[in-house]
Amino acid sequence: MNDRESLEEVSGKLDSIERQLEGLRRFVLETHEGMRSSLEVMGGLVQLVQDFHKELMQLRFDAHSIKDSANIALRYQSKNKRIKCLFLVNVMEMWDSLAGIYAAMSKDQRFEPIVVTTFFRPLGQGNYEGEGVVSEALTKKNIPHLRLDMLNYDQGLTILKNLTPDIIFRQQPWDSNILPGYSARELSFARLCFVPYFFASLVYQRDYGTEDIKEHSGFDLDYHRECWRIFCDSNMTERSFKSFRHIDPQKIIISGPPKLDYILSCKNNGVWPFPKQDKKCFKIVWAAHHSVDSHSSCFSVFLDLYEDMLFWARNTPEIQFVLQPHPALQDGVIRSGHMTGGQFDRYLALWSGLENCTVYTGDYVGLFAASDLMITDGVSFLAEYPLFDKPLIFVDSRRHYPFNELGEMAVACARTVTSFTEIKEAVEEWQTGHIWDREQERQKLLQALRAGGRSAVEIILDAIVDGMKETT
Repeated sequence: MNDRESLEEVSGKLDSIERQLEGLRRFVLETHEGMRSSLEVMGGLVQLVQDFHKELMQLRFDAHSIKDSANIALRYQSKNKRIKCLFLVNVMEMWDSLAGIYAAMSKDQRFEPIVVTTFFRPLGQGNYEGEGVVSEALTKKNIPHLRLDMLNYDQGLTILKNLTPDIIFRQQPWDSNILPGYSARELSFARLCFVPYFFASLVYQRDYGTEDIKEHSGFDLDYHRECWRIFCDSNMTERSFKSFRHIDPQKIIISGPPKLDYILSCKNNGVWPFPKQDKKCFKIVWAAHHSVDSHSSCFSVFLDLYEDMLFWARNTPEIQFVLQPHPALQDGVIRSGHMTGGQFDRYLALWSGLENCTVYTGDYVGLFAASDLMITDGVSFLAEYPLFDKPLIFVDSRRHYPFNELGEMAVACARTVTSFTEIKEAVEEWQTGHIWDREQERQKLLQALRAGGRSAVEIILDAIVDGMKETT
């Protein structure tokens, strides 16, 4: 092959490569054009969806505005001869904060109280549950009630509206714990009232990952803003509600916690949940808090104690132990990743399998009255248990939200420890007569609880009657 033929062959190959490159170029251009057209179409679709979403949100806002206006109109069109007060109950452990109000209204001709049960979702997560448990417990207490035992909350809301209540008491202010149909906004067809469980809060809130503390956000929820009347447990709680400047100060009333009257009336009516009542046995309540997760208030030390407590109980038959878990404890330990639901259930089974141990849930005032001592890592019991004039051991996690002024007052009534060894030492000291006196601290706490100057129940009933006169 001569040079010319070699060059022609090379040239032919180059032409072939050029044709292939040109074909590839055209393919890229056509693909790009197609993609651009597709993107333009997709962009148009995205814009269409965005515009539709805006219109949908506006329609939703308009619908809520219309519903709000209709609810407000309904609120002031009552033709009830007596003030009809509806108690929406979904947590039996919290019933005693409303029990005194319900009992007083049942005997007062000015009122017509109605109790209605519904579902609960612990900490606003998981499944809605427990309506049947609450209904059964109320039945045992001979409290007549209606049941919203359907998860279809549209049906339940229709039932509530047909009852035409003037006033609605909901047990908790958090909308996430209750079915959406019974949120603050949906219930605004009646006058909403807030009653504290006991002290509304004993702690400041801390932003996760920082040491910055602030007033607890639990004082500025949608339910509070929708409320017609907010009854406060103390002067300090009143200041907390007012600090956000989102609530009309005139609807905030210092009453003290109505649960206080209920506790004091039950101090001598103890009920210990063991079939054999052995007077020689020392009776301990172990109240375990739920806040295991690092994103919570971090009071719980359950994961540090549960094995030692089981070993102690197994080897100390002369002490009867009642484990009283917070309703959300199981969810707390599961979310922490340290235990599964099955592991938690097996632990409770091991605990309950001991003759001197049991697990207790439900109305606990009778339990406290019958006990000799409490061990707790929780919050609210720091203020409640001292009212029974019995020794209280607080197990400090040393990582929890800081106490506010009320919390400091409550924890002063307890013996504070930080380990299982210190728990045992404190119990043994008390059993052998080494008494730690907290009488002055208890009296100071009791004085703070009587902020209203008279019975909290009386203050609440009178305030409702007076308020109804102003708006009818």
